Amino acid sequence: IFDRGRADRERARAQADVARADLAIAEREVEARRAAALAEATRLEDAARRYRDDVLPQARRLSRIATASFAEGEIDLVGLLETLDAQAEAVEDATELTYRARIARLELLNPTAGELP
Repeated sequence: IFDRGRADRERARAQADVARADLAIAEREVEARRAAALAEATRLEDAARRYRDDVLPQARRLSRIATASFAEGEIDLVGLLETLDAQAEAVEDATELTYRARIARLELLNPTAGELP
């Protein structure tokens, strides 16, 4: 009777509290997605680096050995081609990992990019 606006103020205060709680939840969800995206980008970058540093040099070395062995008549053409094919696959895998790592890193810079149609 004495304060007719009190119920409206309390309702507005309650709505503001709900809005703040919703915002806090949304902020935590965004941070969790950002952390997961950062972890994925880092994992892909590490995998790409391992391929560049370990797998590709080994594949190149084996291809050189196979080429020399073929030239000396120690292996046949099929053996050489299989080794060269394995090297090509390693290069393709390294390229794919590097591409995926770069896309993941770019999506961290532009978080809405992955949501666009």
